[in-house]
Amino acid sequence: MMKKKKLLALLLILITAISAVPVSASQTAEQGVRLNISRRRIAGEKAKYYFAIPSYWIDRVSVERVRLPAKSAHIEKLNVYYEFGAFSNKPLLMASLYVYNRHEWKGDSGFELVMKAKNYNFEAEIFNNNSRFAGLDADKRVYDRCFMDLGTPFRVKGLIEMPDGEGEIVENTVFANGIELETKVLVSGSVCLVPLRETAEMLGYTVKWLQKESAVELSFDKFTDKFKVRGDMVKDNRGFDMRLINGKTYVTSAYFFRILGKSIDIDRSNNVYISK
Repeated sequence: MMKKKKLLALLLILITAISAVPVSASQTAEQGVRLNISRRRIAGEKAKYYFAIPSYWIDRVSVERVRLPAKSAHIEKLNVYYEFGAFSNKPLLMASLYVYNRHEWKGDSGFELVMKAKNYNFEAEIFNNNSRFAGLDADKRVYDRCFMDLGTPFRVKGLIEMPDGEGEIVENTVFANGIELETKVLVSGSVCLVPLRETAEMLGYTVKWLQKESAVELSFDKFTDKFKVRGDMVKDNRGFDMRLINGKTYVTSAYFFRILGKSIDIDRSNNVYISK
C-alpha cells in the first residue's frame, strides 16, 4: 500500500513538472477555421476585401482564418498551407496574410508590407520551405507551382481584390506601358529613380550584363547604350543620376524621356508612368 502511495506521489510530481515547462509558439498550433476555397475567392470577415484562389491550388492548398486574441494588432489573419502528397496529413505553412485597420497600423511588426488601401493595410509573412523537400522531387515541383503565386509581397498583392470605394493607395510605383512593376521607385531628393532592367524590358528593350566590360547594355533594334559600372557607381551616365543598389541598376526617369524618347508622367505620390 505504501509503495502505491509513493508511486502516486512521484507521478503527481512528474506531471506537475511537465505542465510547468513553457511551450514555445512553434510547438503550438494556432486555432482557426478552415475556409471553403472551391469558389475561388474568400471574403474578408472584419475587412472589406477578397482573397483570390488560383485554380491550381484546389485540392493542393488550404486556407485557414485564424481566431485572434482580443488585443491583437491586426484584425484578420489568413494562413495558407500546402497539403498534398507527402504533406497531406501534416500541412506546410507557406504564408500568412495580416490585415490591419489603416489608422491603427504601426508598421513595426517585422512582416513585409503588401499593400495600403483606403481603410486597411496588408502585410505578409512568407516561409521558405525548400529544405523540407529533400528526396521529394515530385512533391517539390507541385509545391513550387503553388508557392509561385505568393512567393513575394508583390505576388500576394495580386491575390487581393478590393471592392469599389476601398481601392489601393499607390505610392512610389513604376508603371511601364500600363503594367505595374514589382520594384518600387527610389526617391532621392526631388529625383525619382526607376529600375533600369525591369522598366526597359517592359518597354521592349533587351538588357544585358557584360561581365568582361563590367557594363550594362541596353538595346532595341539598331539602338545600343552602355553604362560602365565600378563599385556602387554607374559611370558614363552623361549627367543622368544612376545608382547600383544590391546589384540592381536604377536610373532617373528623365533618361527614358531624353534618351529613349518615351512619355513620362510623375504624380504627387511619386508614381512614375512611362509609355512608348
